[in-house]
Amino acid sequence: AADPFPATMELVRDGILFGVAVAYLAAFSSIYVQFPGLYHAQGVTPVQLAVGQTRDATWATVLERKTLLVASTILGEHVDIVLDLVGIAGIVLSLLAILSSVFRSKFVFAALWVLYMSIYTVGGTFLHFQWDILLLDIGFLALMGAPWRLYFDSGRDYPEFFVACIRWLLFRLMFLAGVVKLTSNCPLWWGLRAMDVHYESQCIPAPLAWYAHQLPHWVQALSTVVTFFIEIALPFLFFWPIRSIRLFAAGAQVVLMVAIMLTGNYNFFNFVT
Repeated sequence: AADPFPATMELVRDGILFGVAVAYLAAFSSIYVQFPGLYHAQGVTPVQLAVGQTRDATWATVLERKTLLVASTILGEHVDIVLDLVGIAGIVLSLLAILSSVFRSKFVFAALWVLYMSIYTVGGTFLHFQWDILLLDIGFLALMGAPWRLYFDSGRDYPEFFVACIRWLLFRLMFLAGVVKLTSNCPLWWGLRAMDVHYESQCIPAPLAWYAHQLPHWVQALSTVVTFFIEIALPFLFFWPIRSIRLFAAGAQVVLMVAIMLTGNYNFFNFVT
């Protein structure tokens, strides 16, 4: 009998799941090394203050609080130890998902989502960024779209629907990223002067940002116009019935993201986008 799965969709889904695993690995490993300074007892914002003294905690409390760190009371361990275990588990699972497609299953991605949500919930200011929310969004889609199997064939699981959901998420991300620049009524964006100051005011400029900052104003203004075109106009082409048009729209997004990666360090946000 003919294979009921569209081979192309299977490859696309597996590639997306691999990318999500890479993003998870970057997210967990980068935040794990910061646990002592940020969230341990002597850190800037100890998680024990966010978790609180929940003496009568149950597993229902864990669900209610949306973080596994509450389980520290149930397990009789210090919350810092549970936090470290959550981070290590996230690193190990994401690494396994990268190394083998066998581990790109619903079970693994569900665990990764729960682990990162556990950290995000108590992370406070240091984790409430656009890329943290985006990782949880795409991570949830990953657990919904990943195959059930670990070592057995789960049958038909509709990778086309998963790819369609990812396409919709990408549309929302890019279109709203462009629209919010205009709805903010910032005179720099409306006056096409935003890129004149972007490279020196972003979070962590990359070495190439210095050279990009030296470009003349007309280049900066043109790059602003191109950014608006790529973020606001082209995302509608993601749903165009002609494949070559969709590839053009996707390619433009890749060019924009590569430019962002070369001039700024946004950690796993670079991988997610």
